Amino acid sequence: MKKIVIVFLLIYFKSNAQDFSVIEKNRFETTEDYKKAEPEILKLADYLLRTPTKPPNSNRGRAHIYMNYWLSGPKEELIDGTSFKFIITGKVIRITKGNGELFVMFMASLAKALISYPELSKKKIYKKAYETLAKYCADEKNNLKPSKTLKKLMESMGKT
Repeated sequence: MKKIVIVFLLIYFKSNAQDFSVIEKNRFETTEDYKKAEPEILKLADYLLRTPTKPPNSNRGRAHIYMNYWLSGPKEELIDGTSFKFIITGKVIRITKGNGELFVMFMASLAKALISYPELSKKKIYKKAYETLAKYCADEKNNLKPSKTLKKLMESMGKT
């Protein structure tokens, strides 16, 4: 199944990639492959976090697909031995509130925090990701309205 997904992604990126050509070069077969991709994932997360959600942009979609594929990989050792499949629940769901674009931006924020602060605990990595997402939503030019839960978090961050 993983090979089918990789082939699909390679075909998709081959036909659409421009400045995202590095995406088609990476193969995720081992934990080392995921680790080796971290600099590119960080660039993609930064790209997503500095471009507005509207108007639609095909590079944002490609960056998101690739980054999510990386995030779903064998990263068991990345956060206190916990895999992502286990930790993307609860508060994340409440903060994104069914908004796909908000979830994409949370995932970009999480990827950035995971790579930028590997020494932090899971709780502090989440805090960094929430802060990054809040800052992104606070900038009106990004065209992304925060959920009520995220608004409350943004308000509490402003008070501290």
